Amino acid sequence: MEITYRRGMILLLVLLLMPSIGNNIQAQIPGKQSEQYKNAVNLYSKGMYQAAEKEFEQLLENSELSKSAELSMIESYLTLISIELSSPDIDFRVQQIKSKYPESPKMNEIDLKYGSHYFNLSNFSEAYKIFSTINPRTLPTSQKAEFHFKYGYTNLRTGNNQEALANFAIINRLPFGSYSNPAIYYSAHIEYMKRDFKKAIELFSKIEKDPRFTILANYYILESKFMLKDYAFVVQNGEVLYQQLTGELRTKSARVVSESFFALGNTEKAQFYFDRYSAESGTLTRKDIYYAGIIAYTQKRYDQAIEILKQVIGEDDSLSQNASYHLGRCYIEIKNKVEALNSFRLASEGMHDLTIKEDAMFNFAKLSFDLNSDIGVFRRYLDTYSPTEQKFNEIQNYIATSYLLKQDYRSAIDILRTIRNPSSKDIINLQKATFLRGMQLVNLGAYREAIPVFELSTANGNYNNNLLNVTQFWLAEAYYRDNRFQRSVDINLALATRNSTFKGNREYSTSLYNLAYSYFKLANFEQAETWFKRYLNLPTGEILYADEAVTRLGDCLFMQRKYTESITAFSGVSNSKPALKQYASYQMAIAHGLLGDDTRKTSLLKELVSLNLSPHLYPEVLYELGRTLVQKGLYSDAIGYFNELKDKFGTTPFYPKALLELGLIALNRGESNNAADFYKKILQETPQSPEASAAIAGLENIYQDQGRAEEFLAFLDGLGLSKVRTTDERELIIFSSAEKHFLSGNYAQAVSSLNSFIKSYPTGTKAAQAYFYLGESYQKTGKPELALDAFLKVMEIGEGSFTELATLNYARISYQIENYRQANKAYSTLSRIAQLENNKVEAQIGKTNSFYMDKQYENAIAEGIRSESLNITDQERTRVKFVIAKSYWMLGERSKAIPYLNDLAKNKINPEGAESTYLLISDAFDKGEFQKVERDVYSFSESRTPQSYWLAKSFILLGDSFAERENWDQAEATYKSILESYKPQGKDDIEEQLKMRLNKLSEKK
Repeated sequence: MEITYRRGMILLLVLLLMPSIGNNIQAQIPGKQSEQYKNAVNLYSKGMYQAAEKEFEQLLENSELSKSAELSMIESYLTLISIELSSPDIDFRVQQIKSKYPESPKMNEIDLKYGSHYFNLSNFSEAYKIFSTINPRTLPTSQKAEFHFKYGYTNLRTGNNQEALANFAIINRLPFGSYSNPAIYYSAHIEYMKRDFKKAIELFSKIEKDPRFTILANYYILESKFMLKDYAFVVQNGEVLYQQLTGELRTKSARVVSESFFALGNTEKAQFYFDRYSAESGTLTRKDIYYAGIIAYTQKRYDQAIEILKQVIGEDDSLSQNASYHLGRCYIEIKNKVEALNSFRLASEGMHDLTIKEDAMFNFAKLSFDLNSDIGVFRRYLDTYSPTEQKFNEIQNYIATSYLLKQDYRSAIDILRTIRNPSSKDIINLQKATFLRGMQLVNLGAYREAIPVFELSTANGNYNNNLLNVTQFWLAEAYYRDNRFQRSVDINLALATRNSTFKGNREYSTSLYNLAYSYFKLANFEQAETWFKRYLNLPTGEILYADEAVTRLGDCLFMQRKYTESITAFSGVSNSKPALKQYASYQMAIAHGLLGDDTRKTSLLKELVSLNLSPHLYPEVLYELGRTLVQKGLYSDAIGYFNELKDKFGTTPFYPKALLELGLIALNRGESNNAADFYKKILQETPQSPEASAAIAGLENIYQDQGRAEEFLAFLDGLGLSKVRTTDERELIIFSSAEKHFLSGNYAQAVSSLNSFIKSYPTGTKAAQAYFYLGESYQKTGKPELALDAFLKVMEIGEGSFTELATLNYARISYQIENYRQANKAYSTLSRIAQLENNKVEAQIGKTNSFYMDKQYENAIAEGIRSESLNITDQERTRVKFVIAKSYWMLGERSKAIPYLNDLAKNKINPEGAESTYLLISDAFDKGEFQKVERDVYSFSESRTPQSYWLAKSFILLGDSFAERENWDQAEATYKSILESYKPQGKDDIEEQLKMRLNKLSEKK
């Protein structure tokens, strides 16, 4: 309660009870004038001032007396009388007597009376000036108490409390008199004003028996006890005193008693006396309204407290700050988190109560994160207050746990890495989060980006050895997929040979397979053979890739020229995987041929031709079979297979090979014209193929033998082939061969051919196109990061039409592997360079999505608004509207998000509409509108939406709404029903969320 200066200090009553004390010093006046003088003094002493004045004036008329030295006494008395009668010329007469008789014995009394005159007029500043000229030592004892009281009081009223206390203290050292208790009273009041409540109580207690001060003293004792937080004393004595008091003090005592009962937890009595206070005071101040709100809050009348506290907010003061804070608490209690956030935000912005500010900012931060996943406020809180390490870590763990439950492992990692002096639990959480994030990247095909994440997991693997082993296994896999085979070998070799605990893991067998494959990629076929054999010698149940391992073992043996052993290995491939079986059979045929058994080779190749071969293997088998038949002199049979190859695979590199073979067969059979036709076809249709040179040589021989050399040269001139091949032409020939693999869809062979071409011509005219084809081939073979490298090369070269397409692909892949900042940069580049309108549109929408996924919500909104102005499809427009809505939502600007969400939620069939419906239900939940949650969830369910994930999330909110109302059985039934009926369309967080809630419910039972 605030201390204020109280005017009801019964000053006038005290003064009226005080007699004015005169000075009976008599002048030595002779004769009968002496008797008249004594009579005048006597009349003055009795307060008969007008009669006394008449006598003194008659004495002045005596010419003899007017010449005497005692004249100063008479004029002094006349001056005193003029003061007592408040004559209009008081100031003049005082100044006149001071100038005529400065040494008059009555001068101190005149000053005392003169000061008292202004004192009685409440002109304390003027009274103070007069009293300060008096030397109290010269005053008679009878006047000292009056002087010190009045001088003390004028000091009090002019702001000099210490001097006032000093004067009042002198009175208390004098014999007890009429000024003693008033001096104690004002001393007590000064101590009260100085907030020395113990001293004030001590002094007030001395005068509480004096009827003049009993009520006042008891009141101020009560209030001082209140200020000392002796609430028990206040409630024990305050109720009785309240009945005794009247007027303003009675009203104020009601407030004091109310607050004391409140402090002691008796809110009913607090409310009772506050009601008395409200009724008696008339108009309530903002402080009174605030207190009423706090009582309602304490009594858990939250809705009423909200309406009361709202009235306090508006001013920039501590009252508004405190009211906002308690409003936040009220909204939390009624489950309206949205309004709670707004209230705590207001309280956190105040600068008047720093304790409230800090706690409000913490709650604002927590709600911002809970409602919007916004950690910005938490960061500002941590930067502003630098909490203890324990609280800092608690906050970080709270954020990280939420991210982990949402399977946002990337964000969880960022938070967990900030924990100071992490405990073993913190380290284990970081190890798990990094492993799970690495696996997310692996599932996206982003193996290169997974590497540093897995490495961070292994660096924190001191407490969970099993997870450490699994992480190293996947780290080796990531290195392998990034073509860093030696690093993959090093890790897998350590797991296989130096980690006994890993042998119990289910990944152990696969690590042997991966180790063997890495050696194979390094062309270390001897080691690859060793580890493939070790893998295949494992128990049958542990071998997951038997046919693949057998096939690669055959390849290793083949590459070491162990053809007989390779045949044995290839023959072990089962029929369960036709593509591998066909490849193995083909390799067996080649091995038989290398061993000189062309008959077996031919037989195996013919068997393959009769099968439904893949379009990549079939032309190669036809070509190899035709070549083998030619070597055996079976030209007619060979012609059939070469013709099939020519007719069915005209876009493959085997087409010119088949024409060349057919030409040679025709030449060997003496059919030179037919041979010439085949050679011409090669030169006309595939002049850039490697077979073109042989065709020119063959054609030249035929024309020379026929004496038609000029015709031959004319033919070459017509095709532009007569000149010597330049470097660029040779480059074009090699590129053309690689291109054919790409155009025919043989992307694995295209990768090999294109890399070989790029190695030979890194800055050639076809380099950009080669890199583009390489990027496309890597994409088709599931290697997005290697595709990124290739497309980036095209972008760096920056030549030709491929740059725009490469930039588009680079942006798409970056977005696909969740590297959103990289995607945004690529889309931004595309928007500047794009010539095609559809690419310009995709670039704009890509920027919108990339900003959104990277949690740059302000930018996402800006780009989304730009996207809305474009000519986009309905599906694209829906996505853009959703990005804008969700971005506003994540920024906490729900009023802007909800109109978009309402529009989107009209179509609950598509993902955006379903999630928008969920967000609207979430908004109702956050506001504590649980009946609305229930209605909207059931309405969502009746829409027959195929978006089962968002429907399940909505039913979880329904369960949560039951839990918030402590309807535990209904909440449990809801959670269990979802758990039993929900069928995930992929890995998601529904099961984990439900199990976490059910575990919490079980703890409550």
